[in-house]
Amino acid sequence: MSSGAILLTGATGFLGRRLCRELLVASEADVHCLLRDSDTAPASERLRRVAPARSRRLIAVPGDLTAPLLGLTPDRYDELATTVNAVYHCAASVNLAAAYGRTAPVNVSGTERLLTLLDRRAELGRPPARLHFVSSAGVFVTALATGTITVSEGTVPTRATAGPSGYLLSKADAEQRVDQALDRGTDITIHRPGIITGDSATGATSPDTDLLGCLLRAAVALHSIPVGPGHLPMETVDTVARGIVRLSQTAPRGSVFHLTRPVRIDVPFIALQRAGYPLLPVPEAGWYHQVWQHAWEPEVYPAYVVSTASGLTEHTAPRLPVIDSTATYAAARSVGIDAPPLDAPYFDRLVANLIAAGALLPP
Repeated sequence: MSSGAILLTGATGFLGRRLCRELLVASEADVHCLLRDSDTAPASERLRRVAPARSRRLIAVPGDLTAPLLGLTPDRYDELATTVNAVYHCAASVNLAAAYGRTAPVNVSGTERLLTLLDRRAELGRPPARLHFVSSAGVFVTALATGTITVSEGTVPTRATAGPSGYLLSKADAEQRVDQALDRGTDITIHRPGIITGDSATGATSPDTDLLGCLLRAAVALHSIPVGPGHLPMETVDTVARGIVRLSQTAPRGSVFHLTRPVRIDVPFIALQRAGYPLLPVPEAGWYHQVWQHAWEPEVYPAYVVSTASGLTEHTAPRLPVIDSTATYAAARSVGIDAPPLDAPYFDRLVANLIAAGALLPP
């Protein structure tokens, strides 16, 4: 990784914490973390909990991603612009049920603010800095409806491919702003994870934000699991974080990466049966019908939100495009990343962790 400081957004989120640690391991650079805090002291304390062993290289930047100058004073803003030569934009307003107007300030305007920071760096006579933008494979959730069967790293998302969710529409719009900046000559790479789920070794996850965890909780509440030919695009949080950091070290300008692999729909859910839950197999479309019928139940509602974000109706199963990540994982192997298997033992660890965390009641 090139010398110089790094700016990271979203450092205290599920992926952001892992990304922060990977950045600290991969380089000796100071990592400036933009946090929505009014004071430096509490922001610094939050960062120390992210990476205690390397916290001396973590610099809290209390600010606001949605505000002019990132909520900083003009002098502090220019200092940041001249100091950092790489920006990892991981912050996002992730709420599949929220309207576009609630997610766009962070996801669209926040991205624009960071692009403006890079422009300011150029105005101050500093060498170009690169933006590593974390998007989402979800920007293609309704690509089949547009006639796109397979989505490669080179496929350009549109509002038509992003479905009805305000969150995914805002991510598609953010990618449009990034593409426009690329056309102007800005140095950018794009990373599109799918469902980001638990650690490959331990299964530890974030029950509130792991979409797979939401689906597993719904299955337990419904006493059934979906079976069928469908797939879910996913990757472990550690693989995504390591992939973003290592690929960013050698990727040419304008590179796009799909950090996601397809897993047959029933594979994660069968782990619930192995854990002792008495769950009835139901064809995939019928299972999602049950989700709609029980959407008012607290443990089922998040799965209902996931289904509506995919553009589903009550009697349909998800029809997702094939997310081609062949080039991404070939590049990952070339920088020493061998993605761990997403197999039965892994999902057993994930389910065990959800039970231990209290996200699933014991069977």
